[in-house]
Amino acid sequence: MARDLGLDEVVDHFTLNGEETGWLRNKTCTTRLDFAVQLKFPLWRGRFPKMRLELP
Repeated sequence: MARDLGLDEVVDHFTLNGEETGWLRNKTCTTRLDFAVQLKFPLWRGRFPKMRLELP
């Protein structure tokens, strides 16, 4: 299990850029967060999360 991230680290790893924000426009509020996490988590850990407990 990975260590807990601080707020600054979460912001660094999970902030969407302009193009990525555009991809969320056609999503509903409920799926926007899910989509954003699935988009950014692989860039941070190199794979998709296996369970919710892995998410910061």
